[in-house]
Amino acid sequence: MVDSISLDYFTPEKREMRRLQAGINRGCTVIGLMPGSRRSEIEKNFDVMLEAAHKIYEHKRQCVFLLPVAPSIEVSDIQDRLSNSGVPLIIQKRSPQEVIDLMDLAIVASGTATLLVALLNKPMVIIYKMAPLTSWLLKRVVKGVSFFGLPNLILKRAVVPELFQEQVSAQAISSHILEWLDNPDSVKEIQKSFNELKSELGSTEPVLQSIVWFCSQKFLKKV
Repeated sequence: MVDSISLDYFTPEKREMRRLQAGINRGCTVIGLMPGSRRSEIEKNFDVMLEAAHKIYEHKRQCVFLLPVAPSIEVSDIQDRLSNSGVPLIIQKRSPQEVIDLMDLAIVASGTATLLVALLNKPMVIIYKMAPLTSWLLKRVVKGVSFFGLPNLILKRAVVPELFQEQVSAQAISSHILEWLDNPDSVKEIQKSFNELKSELGSTEPVLQSIVWFCSQKFLKKV
């Protein structure tokens, strides 16, 4: 995942052009809504994200909301849930990297997407909801784990906020986003931590080169 990210995503001029092509006006703050790639995740997460978007938009009218739609989900499934949404929402069905690149901040369901969002330097609120019985069992079986979001797990500290089960509410989500919008310095601190995360993960290129060299030596010996 680290090696797959193009440096173009970190070029401000190119990024602004891509945002204009997606219909995002200059000066807008783009907040991503990423409920997940499975229908069950949409059911659990999307409505509370949309409600949080309402609360954010009430205070910050320059915000636009961006919803990436996974290949496994039909756009019509999302549109059916958007009657009278009242917030400016752009739906994009492209590669995750291309859509995340357009965002400034994000609300993300826990999973591998959180790592991709972090690698693209987008501060996020991570949420996770599951069936009440599953949650009850999980709390009793899993011990000694402080975090569930991949960026926090890798860095071993709370770099971005996590909301689990009953903590997941539109009020809690919007409070974090609005705090960042009012305090840009806190966003920069999170992005510094994301740079640290990239260093922690490193690059797979040296590993791949070693594998290629090893395989070539074995092949030459056989010849």
